[in-house]
Amino acid sequence: MAERLKEMAKTLSRAEIECQPIDALTDTYPDLTVADAYAIQKEVVGRKLKQGRRVRGKKVGFTSPAVQQMLGLDEPGYGYLFDSGEVGNDEEFTFDRLLQPKVEAEIGFVLKNRLRGPGLTIPDILAATDYLVPAFEILDSRILDWKIKAADTIADNASHGLFVIGDTRLPVNKIDLPRVEMNLEKNGEDVATGTGNAVLGNPALSVVWLANKLSELGLALEAGEVILSGSLATPLLVSKGDAVRATFGGLGSVAIRFV
Repeated sequence: MAERLKEMAKTLSRAEIECQPIDALTDTYPDLTVADAYAIQKEVVGRKLKQGRRVRGKKVGFTSPAVQQMLGLDEPGYGYLFDSGEVGNDEEFTFDRLLQPKVEAEIGFVLKNRLRGPGLTIPDILAATDYLVPAFEILDSRILDWKIKAADTIADNASHGLFVIGDTRLPVNKIDLPRVEMNLEKNGEDVATGTGNAVLGNPALSVVWLANKLSELGLALEAGEVILSGSLATPLLVSKGDAVRATFGGLGSVAIRFV
């Protein structure tokens, strides 16, 4: 079993490097479990580290009940952010380096202290947060046509592609997280809105879940990490030439251009 999981991780890594999507892992291995998927993800992450990449933080996905129901999950999922996947705010990125990207507007938590569960609550998260940032996560599934099941996306580092952090740095006591309003624009036109309570009722709860979940594996969130807490709206499909901007009430904006 272990060798089979390592081979799947190798296949996913090759798909990313070659920019060539693959068929769903669950098409070939329908018995693949969520535990198997996290084992594959661990191998994928290990391969990136061996290539010299550095972990910048983590992401929480599947934070809406609808997505969890679609994937057959009863909790969110997580993946890793790498320094090689960070794009500067309002910068251009070559679209052809991606497979089938979608953009999510999120609130990012930048930590000043280490967080390790179990038993953490929202006050613990807020006390450990240095500041909040407006952020984009660019999802990019290595699975052809996004035909994913839970095990496929988790194995694929939770379908993470890139991330962008806006310029604003806001103390956590300066904003009401569940009530943060977000407006998403594509090519200058409004395409979606959202509020912070779309993320588990409070984006801080997303970080609570992550820290407590990682503690089950003997892991922690480290000082300096960026934690993307989940999307405030439905992921936005983008194409070459698109310019996307999200504006958050009280938290500034974040933007990216695909060229």
